[in-house]
Amino acid sequence: MPDQLPYINFNTDKLVVLHYPVGAGGKFIQNCLALHNKILFINEKFSRVKMKGNFKTALSFEIAMWPFRKKLEVGEHIEYACRNFAGFNSYHLQKDPKADEKMCNDFWKQLTNQDEFYFFMTEHFNANPFSRYPNRQTIVLKNYDWIIKPRRNIDVDILCDDKPAGASNFDTFDMNSIKERTSFEREILKIFDYLELEDSETTILSDKLDTLRRFFLKTYKIGFDRNDMPW
Repeated sequence: MPDQLPYINFNTDKLVVLHYPVGAGGKFIQNCLALHNKILFINEKFSRVKMKGNFKTALSFEIAMWPFRKKLEVGEHIEYACRNFAGFNSYHLQKDPKADEKMCNDFWKQLTNQDEFYFFMTEHFNANPFSRYPNRQTIVLKNYDWIIKPRRNIDVDILCDDKPAGASNFDTFDMNSIKERTSFEREILKIFDYLELEDSETTILSDKLDTLRRFFLKTYKIGFDRNDMPW
């Protein structure tokens, strides 16, 4: 498929929207899910390489670990960003429902016109910003207060509804599961099932997921005492 396409395919069923309030840990969950060989990172460079094939779980693990290692190195919050990935984010769509058409990069058009890989975006409010993508999948985070409250510059009163507006097809992810290895792995595998993805490397994933889980618990407060966060 050529890199440049003339249109967005709004009927794609490969878009997955993560629904959660700012600071609840959704990018961490996405990185864990992207260990699967059919799920892309919210990063154009890595996603382009992954879509070419022969992208091993070990490499996905290194990409998922990079934000943690960088956090520990620089003492700031680090994450892969939707705007860099797609050219826009849900805040732009909240202000202008057609912001994706006006702002998206060519890679976003390519993503919506392929049917092999799932790709993710995030939404942090209840305004249904991705309403023009009727076949999107949605994952709703729950039980995240323990993550948000220690992050001192996050408003804990601004929370997302448990059922996002306009999402007829959604599943939930229990953030309390991060506290225990088996529960966390079970939640990740549940999302794979929801997306109808098989995984032949469950044993390999188990150790890698636990490493990511432990690094999240070690680093999730880093950088959240600043006022210039990247959202």
